Amino acid sequence: MRLEDLAAGSLGGIQVLFEPTDRRSLPREFPAGTRSFLVVTVLDNVRKELEFWRYEGGGRWARRSGGADALPIGRDVGVSAVWEHSSDDIWITSDGYLQPDTLQLASAADGAAAPLELWAKPALFDASGLQVEQRMATSLDGTQVPYFLVRPKAVPGDGSTPTILAGYGGFQISRLPAYSAVYGVGWLEQGGAYAVANIRGGGEFGPRWHQAALRERRHKAYEDFEAVARDLQRTGLTSPERLACLGGSNGGLLVGNMLVREGARLFGAVVCRVPLLDMRRYHRLLAGASWVAEYGDPDKPEDQGIGSSCAGTRRTTPSTTASGRGPGGAVARTCCSRPPRRTTACTPRTPARWCASFWTSPRRRRRSSTGKISRAATAAPRTTSRRPTCGP
Repeated sequence: MRLEDLAAGSLGGIQVLFEPTDRRSLPREFPAGTRSFLVVTVLDNVRKELEFWRYEGGGRWARRSGGADALPIGRDVGVSAVWEHSSDDIWITSDGYLQPDTLQLASAADGAAAPLELWAKPALFDASGLQVEQRMATSLDGTQVPYFLVRPKAVPGDGSTPTILAGYGGFQISRLPAYSAVYGVGWLEQGGAYAVANIRGGGEFGPRWHQAALRERRHKAYEDFEAVARDLQRTGLTSPERLACLGGSNGGLLVGNMLVREGARLFGAVVCRVPLLDMRRYHRLLAGASWVAEYGDPDKPEDQGIGSSCAGTRRTTPSTTASGRGPGGAVARTCCSRPPRRTTACTPRTPARWCASFWTSPRRRRRSSTGKISRAATAAPRTTSRRPTCGP
């Protein structure tokens, strides 16, 4: 609309350029404005798209058809103007699971149909035998949960592919494709697969997707994550003995729960990084008071049940031993207060220097030590303090 109309208090000339849906949202980045165009980045089913809107005058905009609107699966993109007041040229930066960072120069006038590549980081692993897919899993309440899967083009389909499933599910943070030499060299080149779950609590589908797993609904994020794990096994890619879950900070809370929920039967190993697991005292840790809207306030009686429901804990039963472990060695306290033992998980082709340490329960540790993917380590985890390390 025109500024004159806005100043006069008239809103009848407003033109809607984007309207969110259940599967379309705006990511946390500003549109790029050029001399004549507005370039809007849209997340459509967790895939980036570029929309080019040309200013027609009189407060009206027209979307340009054609051009390079949609991106391939497994790619991320950012756009900025070169000279916003005198040119329609734009910078395009992009990367993906199999593509390192690149910088391109394009024009909004043709919808970035002919971008010129100016610079690219060197590839740090061989991606020629890999492919990226986007799949859907069905959660317990019927919600469709998307996830990305990076895997070898030729997999046996007998459940033998070593796989890492990563997730976060909090604070409206979206898990979008990104290039990683660590996973590429240390895992994908060795024959493993890597999956990223876009579970509720994140921002992949806007605020509603985030709010669907807030506070007393936090378990929805865990159910989504378990649904993705089941889908990976149902399709024959992997099996519980060959599947590990990975998460850090709020994602550490996610995978910590996998030790005491159904996930204990779905995963052979857990990578729990800087986890937030003490849900009774988290609001007293560093910036913890700012997370109350996400997890509830432990000091309020009406919110205490929220923290208990999302903490990585297992209820103690009368048969629990004095050491805090129940039948089969299951951890009966918070995962943070008594960390499980360490195992080392490797693919059959992975040399020792590429092995990664995982935290598992004793029962899973013994079970995984019989397979080709994992070897149990007898040493207890190193620690310099009895206090747990927690993050947001």
